[in-house]
Amino acid sequence: MSLASLLFGQKQRTKFPSLVRALSSIVSMKVLEKAVLSVDDWRDLVETAAKQAGKSPQDVAAKVAKKFGLAFADKVPVCDISALESREEMARYRKAGAIPVTGLGRLKGVICSDPNILIQSGLFPRNLPVAFSLWTQIKTALEESERRYAKKLLKSRASLKKNKLEIEKLDHENALPLEGKEEVDKLADKVIYLAIKEAKSYGAKSLALHFLGDSIKYRFLTQDGKKGEGSINAEVEIRLIKHLTRIKNKRATTPMLSKLELHEFRVELIGGNERIIRLSWSEEDYVTKAVIEDSEQFAGNPNNSVDKAALNKATEGCNEGKPRVVIVDDNKTFARVLERFFAIRGFDPQPFVSPFDAAEALTSGSVVPDIIVCDLYMPGMSGVELLEKIKDFRLGRNIPSIILTSDEDPDTEVSVLGTDIDAFVGKDEDPRVLFAHVEKLLRARGKLNGS
Repeated sequence: MSLASLLFGQKQRTKFPSLVRALSSIVSMKVLEKAVLSVDDWRDLVETAAKQAGKSPQDVAAKVAKKFGLAFADKVPVCDISALESREEMARYRKAGAIPVTGLGRLKGVICSDPNILIQSGLFPRNLPVAFSLWTQIKTALEESERRYAKKLLKSRASLKKNKLEIEKLDHENALPLEGKEEVDKLADKVIYLAIKEAKSYGAKSLALHFLGDSIKYRFLTQDGKKGEGSINAEVEIRLIKHLTRIKNKRATTPMLSKLELHEFRVELIGGNERIIRLSWSEEDYVTKAVIEDSEQFAGNPNNSVDKAALNKATEGCNEGKPRVVIVDDNKTFARVLERFFAIRGFDPQPFVSPFDAAEALTSGSVVPDIIVCDLYMPGMSGVELLEKIKDFRLGRNIPSIILTSDEDPDTEVSVLGTDIDAFVGKDEDPRVLFAHVEKLLRARGKLNGS
């Protein structure tokens, strides 16, 4: 029987016995008490109790699921993180010992290791099925989900950088004097016309085209303050960019757009983690909330500045003359090894095992490093996401960064080097290779003595 049939054949419950009570009828109280006292992570309780009772964890978990009245998922599928409402939800599911089941770009259900904790976390879904499984299987699926999301993000960012370079080239070329007649791309003109027509029908005064590498989204704010969004086939990306660049430089005719009788139609190319082109047709110069939702995309945003007090605090007590390296790796042992490695070589290492703690310290200005060494795959936030968050702030834009990973896939390295990240080093390589990259990057920026 497939997982889908298991999930969707279940009637939803909202009240469950405790996990300990469910286990008490499957293993002896003596074994259960020993398991409760010895388990380090409550999410491992079922497997710990099963092993101490000399039983198969799968068999015990299936019986626990039955006690809960839930389907048992003997195999846990990888989820599509981009289908969630926000990236932060994945960390909440992990903390609750659960994983979302996704399909066709939306949430289909949840697999958990304890439905009561799922309820307490506020993640228990209404009118969606819930199944039960072992935490070890859920954890494995979560880690693979994070890896796939990070790889997809890497490819998208590498594509964005390539497109950014192409756009800059087009900007230069299209700023040259025009020879001959103005050009028109009927397909691009029609696509823009349809997107603006829809936005305009809702009373919008502007819209933003988000070029995401593998897709194009257009977003706008309706007259009553609601957010609107639509998709455009990614295959027309370059044609759209070329056409809009020509419009911006008054080098293209727009027969379809002319039908809309737009007032003071403007095209603005905006940089940032995403490549955004803003189209507006009103005298009021504002950016829709949809454009800047969830991130500060724009250079020059006043929130990206760090005051002198923060800078002074960041330098208090630091080792004078020693270059500061921030190390971010969720593997505590590996982070400590790197910390000692850099300390021995005369650096001031600042280790973090949580990417969220690192992001807070770096974006607030409480820690100002000379270089960042960061793991690629981390729960809740990949190294790529962390570095993007840091580089959104002025203080972090010029800090060199190195990605570490145990992933031996050549495509991963190619994708990393296609972004704004400065270097890629495998965790299984000699640490001196990492140090050589660090020295080279700091020397190029005059951050090492004798440079």
